[in-house]
Amino acid sequence: MVVEVSSIDDLVGSVKPGTSGWSVWRPLEENADSEVPVAVLVGENPGPTLWIQGALHGNEFDAAIATQAALRGIRLEDLRGTVIGLPVVNGIGHRAGARVLPGDGKDPNRQFPGDPQGTDSERLAFALSSALANHATYFVDVHSSTETFLGIDHTIYLVADNPTATLSRQMAQASGTAVMWESTGGWLQGSAYIWAANRGIPSVLLDVGEIQGFSHVDQAASGLLGVLRGLDMLPHVSASGLSEFITVRDPEWIRAQAPGLLTHSVRIGSEVHEGTELFRVLDLDGRELQTASCPFSDGVVVTIRRPHQARVDEDVVSIGRRVGSSTSDVPVDPVPDVLES
Repeated sequence: MVVEVSSIDDLVGSVKPGTSGWSVWRPLEENADSEVPVAVLVGENPGPTLWIQGALHGNEFDAAIATQAALRGIRLEDLRGTVIGLPVVNGIGHRAGARVLPGDGKDPNRQFPGDPQGTDSERLAFALSSALANHATYFVDVHSSTETFLGIDHTIYLVADNPTATLSRQMAQASGTAVMWESTGGWLQGSAYIWAANRGIPSVLLDVGEIQGFSHVDQAASGLLGVLRGLDMLPHVSASGLSEFITVRDPEWIRAQAPGLLTHSVRIGSEVHEGTELFRVLDLDGRELQTASCPFSDGVVVTIRRPHQARVDEDVVSIGRRVGSSTSDVPVDPVPDVLES
C-alpha cells in the first residue's frame, strides 16, 4: 500500500517489524514535482537504520535503478534493523531530466545542510538533512554516470581520525567498487555525505559507474547489499570471488585549454603516469590545438567527459592520485530478484 505522508517520521513509525511499506513524500510541500517514493523495510530483529538514496542529481537514472534493485534484494526475515530507501530524492530535477533543480540552477549536492527559507535546492537539502539527522545510523548516497560524464564505479568517504571515518571506510570496502576514493573534504563541499560524516553518521557516496557503454547497476545493487552485510544488517555470504580495489586521494581535473573537438586517449580505470596522454582537442580540419597529459607519477582515471565540442577551461578528465591497492573478500553474488511487485 502506498500512502502520502508529510514527513518520513509518519511512515517509519507505522511500519512494524518484519514488514515493509512504501509512501510518497513531498519534501517541498507546495511543489507536487518534488514528490518522491520512500520505502521503509523493518527487519524481524532490531538494529540500526541504513538510509539509501539515489538520484540527488536528477538525471542520474542508473542511481535510481541500482537503489531499486538493492531494495528488491533485501529479505525481511534476514534483515536486522531498518532500511529507508529513496530511489529518487530530487523529484523536480528527475522529472525535468536535469542534474540540478531548474528553479534555481544550483547543484543540490553542494547545499547541505540546506536552508528552510532558501531556494528550492537549499530547501530540498534541508528537508533531507533533517530527515537523515532524525533517522539514519548509516548513510549511502548513490550516484551514476550521465550523458555528460562517464565514471568508473567508486565509493567516496571522508578521511579523518575518528570512529565515523573508520566505519565509513568499512562501508566503502564492503561495497566492492573498483576504486575507493579517500576524500580530504576539499572536493564536494556542501555534499550530503560530507555533511553526514561531520555529524557523526558513517557515510559513503557510491557511484554506479559505467564501462564500454554498460552500466554497473547490478554490481552496484550487489554492492549496496554488501554494505548491509558489512554492517551486520544482513547475513554474511561466501564470496564467489575476490574484490580488488584501488585507493586514490582527491582527484585532479585536467581541463581543456582550447575550444574544439574532444577525443580521448584513455578510458575510465586506466592507470596513468606522468606524461601519459589523456586527450586531444582538435579543430574542424583535424589540427591539434591541445594534447593533455598526466601531471603526476601514479594515477587512475576516475571520470571523463564524453566526447563533444570542448570549451576553454572545461573539466575533461579527473585523475586520482593512487595511494594503494588491496584485495578483500566481499560478496559478489548476483542480486536476488525477490520483490518483483
